Amino acid sequence: MERALKENGAWSGDLLHHARDGSRVWVESRQQLLQASGKCVVIECDRDTTERRNNDEIRRLLIGELSHRVKNSLAVVQAIAAQTGRRATSVSQFLQDFGGRIEAMAAAHNLLNDADWSGVELRTLIQSEPLARFGPDRSVSIHGKSVVLSAHVAMQLVLILHELAQNARKYGALSDTNGRLDVSWEDSPEEVGKIEIIWRESGGPIVCAPQTKGFGLSLIERSKNMPFLAAELAFEPNGVVCKMRVDSVGADKRKVPYFRLGKNSRGS
Repeated sequence: MERALKENGAWSGDLLHHARDGSRVWVESRQQLLQASGKCVVIECDRDTTERRNNDEIRRLLIGELSHRVKNSLAVVQAIAAQTGRRATSVSQFLQDFGGRIEAMAAAHNLLNDADWSGVELRTLIQSEPLARFGPDRSVSIHGKSVVLSAHVAMQLVLILHELAQNARKYGALSDTNGRLDVSWEDSPEEVGKIEIIWRESGGPIVCAPQTKGFGLSLIERSKNMPFLAAELAFEPNGVVCKMRVDSVGADKRKVPYFRLGKNSRGS
């Protein structure tokens, strides 16, 4: 700076100062060297740019977080497309199945966006896409206390709920006028910070375990390797029962992949 003043008679740039309370203050400084009465005088004009720099840093962090989420979501979409394609017997079936799964993810994204990605109510998540198409159906019962799920848990859970709802509509309790679906949840009696969700179908067609594994069954089986969520499925004679154990907000907020879908999975 001093060298520039001597050589060019002027200097401009950013300077870091410290206030009396120790806080950092950034200024945009312009300095000019003048000769007055045989003396060298430096005229300095400063403009506080601390707020702008802070905003730029926040913007940089937000862009980084957005980039992380977009890459994560695209990787999940790619995995879903690949596994849906392996099981599809026609283009129309692929488009229908793939579109439904993406709609489920989009519904969860919308809910999380509305809440600034701070979390989403479990009841709202269930009613958003997985069961929204059934409307106020008396054959569907949803009950449980107010529970908020973190973003990564919500994104994991919504696909499982979507697959359960689709199977219930096509083959299970919701395919029969006498069938019923009950979705309930409560604190896990075994683990603090965990919520146990039970999806229970009854009164529909007699069910049995499928001969081949579809996307939904494979996803549920792999949930044992998912972070913060585990599900197990039982084909009871009276209807399908799925038990899911998830973390509620506050248990662990680490950044982790939404899903871990194996590339070499097989099934129908």
